[in-house]
Amino acid sequence: MGFKSDVALLSLAALLKLFQLQGQFPARPQAVPGVIVDLLARQLAVDPAIWSEVDWTSRTARRHREEVAGFCGFRAFRAADELELIAHLAPLVADLNPDSEGLKQQGLAFLRGQRLVPPPAERLARCLRAAVNEQEARWLQSVQHRISAQSCQALDALISTDAAAEDLQPLLVVRSTLATLKDTAGRVKVDTVLEELAKLAELRALGLSAEVFISVPPRVIGQYRRRAASEPPRELRRHPAPLRHVLLAALCWQRQTEVTDDLVELLIRVAHHIGTHAESKVEAELLRQLRRVRGKSALLFKLAKAARAQPEGAVREVIYPVVPEPVLDDLIREMEAEGSYDRQVRLVTRNSYGHHYRRAVSLLLDALSFRCNNERHRPIMRALELLAKYRDRRIGTFPLGETVPLGGVVKDDWQALVLDDAEGRRVNRVTYEMCVLTTLRDKIRCKEVWIEGAGRFRNPDDDLPGDFEQKRAEYYSALAQPGRPRPLPITSAPAWNTPWKR
Repeated sequence: MGFKSDVALLSLAALLKLFQLQGQFPARPQAVPGVIVDLLARQLAVDPAIWSEVDWTSRTARRHREEVAGFCGFRAFRAADELELIAHLAPLVADLNPDSEGLKQQGLAFLRGQRLVPPPAERLARCLRAAVNEQEARWLQSVQHRISAQSCQALDALISTDAAAEDLQPLLVVRSTLATLKDTAGRVKVDTVLEELAKLAELRALGLSAEVFISVPPRVIGQYRRRAASEPPRELRRHPAPLRHVLLAALCWQRQTEVTDDLVELLIRVAHHIGTHAESKVEAELLRQLRRVRGKSALLFKLAKAARAQPEGAVREVIYPVVPEPVLDDLIREMEAEGSYDRQVRLVTRNSYGHHYRRAVSLLLDALSFRCNNERHRPIMRALELLAKYRDRRIGTFPLGETVPLGGVVKDDWQALVLDDAEGRRVNRVTYEMCVLTTLRDKIRCKEVWIEGAGRFRNPDDDLPGDFEQKRAEYYSALAQPGRPRPLPITSAPAWNTPWKR
């Protein structure tokens, strides 16, 4: 067999086997793995080195591809097939990236099922872009219909700026309302809480809800959100109304979730900041007032030795010469301070909350909607309902007839400060609010309490897919995890009665 015949035979064999295996022809000979070339060359009894002479741009190669496709029962891709391919792929689009490998593989799978030879890469890419554009048009139309006219006007107002001032940029910085809504939260302080609450109120006033994007994948919402966040108001105003409103709605809806998370984080950090600030303040005050007495053991030895030597002697004559009176005073103050340190911290914590953070925390509790899925943690929910009930009443203690949940809310070391009277019937309102805040912080961090409309602090049940119960086995298989716990291996019990041997 001649050299050219060997090259054509090896080329034809490679086209046949790869098309049978993949349902498409390789773009170039270099894309064929060397292992396959060596295997085919060995079966055909030809030299694998001739593979470098293979040319798939010739008329012979084109004829070979037609013969292989016909032999396998496939036909060429035609113009009429483009519409079917686009119609099939459009509902499968999961994001706005037409170069997605997943979308491409779905298109190739459809072509194999229809026994069609895949078109060239450029033509297939055009079909993928057309499918993405068609599905995006459906998303834009569906979202636009769900946004009310009042919400559209409010969204347009977010990007309205003074055109004359914009022309002066960069000499003059012009900020739209949307730019303010995009700002992140600052450090823990009351002003930051008030600023974030104002953002949340403005975002909620837009009238957007989860139903607006019910038919749009979360990944697409994130892509719209990033696009709107990166474009200045001038560019956003140039978009047609449907696209402009969808971009702004996606940004504002996700910012509403992010601001809610920021407020929850501020609530957690405020509770932590109050406690650490109180500890630092008490420690500084104690260090300022006290002078550490060193060598307490040696002083005790001297006192005991002097008292033992003169048991009938006067204190001034026996004790003070050994340990001076100022040293004893310092020792007494130090021991008394150590016994009251925790109480002083709690008092400073309560005062710091009542005089500075109470108003901000009250506004946070009023703006956030707390939820709980477990009856075991209901005391903290009843405590929040109690605080909401008396939020606008100026009273120092709760009424005697009111049921105040203490178990699971107030820790043991706070009981003495929470209960105002000796009988334990009157509950100090400010101290109780501080205890509720501390307990709520712990419950949120371990997701025993979640916040409606939040992202990171959302309902823990939403962390699982909606069809988890129906497809539990599939999800465990995808994670390479056992569906049931594996039993522990049974080992023989240690022979405790066996005598020890050297």
